[in-house]
Amino acid sequence: SAESVNLLFKVSRESSLIRKAMINCFGQMASTLSYVTHNNIYFTINCINELLSLDQSITFIIFFDLIKKCFERLKKTMKNRNAKNITKLYGYRVTMTLKLIISFLGFCEKSKEDFRLITEISYPLVELIQSLLELYPHSKYYPLFLKHLRMLIDIQKHLHTRIPLSSAIFKLMNNRSFL
Repeated sequence: SAESVNLLFKVSRESSLIRKAMINCFGQMASTLSYVTHNNIYFTINCINELLSLDQSITFIIFFDLIKKCFERLKKTMKNRNAKNITKLYGYRVTMTLKLIISFLGFCEKSKEDFRLITEISYPLVELIQSLLELYPHSKYYPLFLKHLRMLIDIQKHLHTRIPLSSAIFKLMNNRSFL
């Protein structure tokens, strides 16, 4: 009946808002990463994974929106490469948000459920991380470079696919400041 459809729509909309609010709170918590909050952040990632696994269509929209925001931040940084934009792009909030998405891919792989819609997000995610690898302006960002390489390796592992990483590794190894 029309009442039950309206009720389902209302519940679906509210659950979507709850998921978005959780991810926003996660982003705020991740922006203050320290040795004290490290375990809390990974606990939160596990909790969010459980919640997001309930409805993959909403999760797809949320993750696509997060990746889109990261691309917009990358585009802004490419246009104006000042220290503020680079620091925002390479901050813990962006890095941990990418880590959340990748950990959800791993969660889906372990649960053995049909999450084909979520795996569709892997292509823009790989493109984003590879773009971040190309932007590293200074040797102080090499640990982050290695963390992003690790993210690509995790994506390969979770999706059982191959992502070419050799060019990024050679670029890093050929840099004189790395040696």
